[in-house]
Amino acid sequence: MKRLMIGLMLVLLTACSSTSLSHQQANGVHRVAVISAVGNFLNIRSFMNAGTGPDGSIDRGLITDMALDAYVVDQVAAKLKSHYEIVPVAYQPGVFIQTDKERSLHANAVQGRPLGQVIRATSQLPNGMMAGTETGVDLYLVILPGDAKLQNGDRTVSGTSLSELAADDGGHSYNLGVVYWIAAIDGHTLQPVGFASTLSDHSVDASLWASRVAALTTDQKQQLAKIWQKRIDLTLAPALKELNLNEE
Repeated sequence: MKRLMIGLMLVLLTACSSTSLSHQQANGVHRVAVISAVGNFLNIRSFMNAGTGPDGSIDRGLITDMALDAYVVDQVAAKLKSHYEIVPVAYQPGVFIQTDKERSLHANAVQGRPLGQVIRATSQLPNGMMAGTETGVDLYLVILPGDAKLQNGDRTVSGTSLSELAADDGGHSYNLGVVYWIAAIDGHTLQPVGFASTLSDHSVDASLWASRVAALTTDQKQQLAKIWQKRIDLTLAPALKELNLNEE
């Protein structure tokens, strides 16, 4: 399968980046529910010091106040609403945090539990609808953090990352990366039926850098959120197309 990639410094780690729904599966989709957990955490990384390890991690923190997951859900709904009924689903993004191994393998599991079971146990459809039954939706789209690596080295990043890197002139440069994959789960059987993996990253000004998530100001977060949203805007439509879903 072809890779979905709009990245300056990052490349996907997986050899195969998508598995599309078959035409029969796609034709059976009428009601869709969307869950996003890609904007839950920000990973801050520095690749200026060899001692930081292969992923350069120096901090990780919640950024739920930036409402990034709500933005993803709204954007998916906007792109699909002319072809499908978008059914609201209540959930907590933090529940859908995979282990490092699950994330790197694009495993349909969360902390050792099948993704379908997690959906059934922790999310809620409107009254009269139940996951895993004929009364539920036809398809869940679950947007989760993915893994990528720097083009110029064997350093890995995942999910939403603000990274400090060496510039060509020997100085410092800064980059905001968004790496994610979309798991397509049959709403009646709760079995996986496809996935698409993608990424986008963008150079950011030094004024947006902080070495700790807690140190980011409200203004920095607002500016980073706008850049983050643009990364989603660039990649979401190609990812949905790879899944063989109709979109506006």
